[in-house]
Amino acid sequence: MKNGKPLLFLAFFLFLSGCAASGPLYLYPEKYRATGYYQSGERSVFENVSVKISLERIKGLSEREKNPVIQKLLDENFVLLGMDIENRSGHKIIYTPSHTSLITGAMGYEKPVDHTELYYILRGKGEEAAAETQIASLRGKFYDSNTQVFPGEKVSKILIFKPLEKDTTGGSATLTIKELYVGTDTIDLAFPFSVRADKK
Repeated sequence: MKNGKPLLFLAFFLFLSGCAASGPLYLYPEKYRATGYYQSGERSVFENVSVKISLERIKGLSEREKNPVIQKLLDENFVLLGMDIENRSGHKIIYTPSHTSLITGAMGYEKPVDHTELYYILRGKGEEAAAETQIASLRGKFYDSNTQVFPGEKVSKILIFKPLEKDTTGGSATLTIKELYVGTDTIDLAFPFSVRADKK
């Protein structure tokens, strides 16, 4: 009986932990002490003389053009990150979504949802024609193919990732971008996040 209270306390603690982890998971920017990286409010930013990249979690429709598909994805806990690419160079920038990864915990590894994958996600929840119409409403609003940003231009679209796994609660995540072309040169980027289960 001596160990009864400690065991009861442990069980209660685990219960509370389970409750805390039961909600949707969200990304929050973390400071990255490397040249060019900084936080601006809830935005993660990298900038140099050639390019400025900023990321911010999409929480609701007030932050982007209203779209029922975006709301549907938010309701189902998909990770939506608004990413701005600003070209400050005299060369064309080429961003390739397939070179982007969201790495979570020890094993989590997700690529952004592309047009085909989004079609099957939406088709699974309705008719084929409805899925086509819904995707058409997102045309030009999310990164699903190579994007060119010309000198002096700024492109703002959304990266869509599947919902975070529950075992990443309290852990960390990193969004990596490999081979962002600025003219003939390339740069690799890494944006760190913490993963929390709390309210939007």
